[in-house]
Amino acid sequence: MANTNTGSIFTKANPVIDRTDVLLDVRNLSVSFKSEAGIVQAVRNLSYQVHRGESLAIVGESGSGKSVSSLAVMGLLAENAMVEGEILFKGENLLKPVSYTHLTLPTTPYV
Repeated sequence: MANTNTGSIFTKANPVIDRTDVLLDVRNLSVSFKSEAGIVQAVRNLSYQVHRGESLAIVGESGSGKSVSSLAVMGLLAENAMVEGEILFKGENLLKPVSYTHLTLPTTPYV
């Protein structure tokens, strides 16, 4: 089956993936850590996109930054981490300061 639409790719699991619908857009992600020995660079200028319906596998050698880059995307790095670049989820920058003024807590406790 030939794909004549340059905006889509075909897969068995999902017949058409919309290449214009970007869910996750990581741009020039760099992660460093402050240590007693100085600054340790863990990830340098990583960029990738994940579109709706796609899966992404991150592979590489031990120590290549797979876990650190994934933790950065999830916002789960240690306090001594310094993150640069952009991490956009559905167009919203996850690296911008978070405002908790609009946080609504549930009134009924979960059991």
